[in-house]
Amino acid sequence: MGKKKTNDPKVLIIAKRVAFFAFVVAILGNIVFNSLEMDINAKTKKRQDEISAIQSDIDGLEIQKSELASFSRLKKVATAKGYTYKQGSTAAVVVSEDK
Repeated sequence: MGKKKTNDPKVLIIAKRVAFFAFVVAILGNIVFNSLEMDINAKTKKRQDEISAIQSDIDGLEIQKSELASFSRLKKVATAKGYTYKQGSTAAVVVSEDK
């Protein structure tokens, strides 16, 4: 007693093979695209972290710049260099003491 052979039309056999092949390709494609999406998401997260760190550095430098440009800092530097610093209502004047 051997295998019972059915007399399926060739079109049906070809259709079954094509359906199986399409199913396998769809599963493999889904796996590949999910893997690529995870990789892109990881790279995006890394770049966002780098951008946040750089933005934090920029903010720190802006604060440092503001501190260095303050009138009290200008007065301290002018005094250290031998100048008299007088702050007016609209502008600051640095006058040399050597005349």
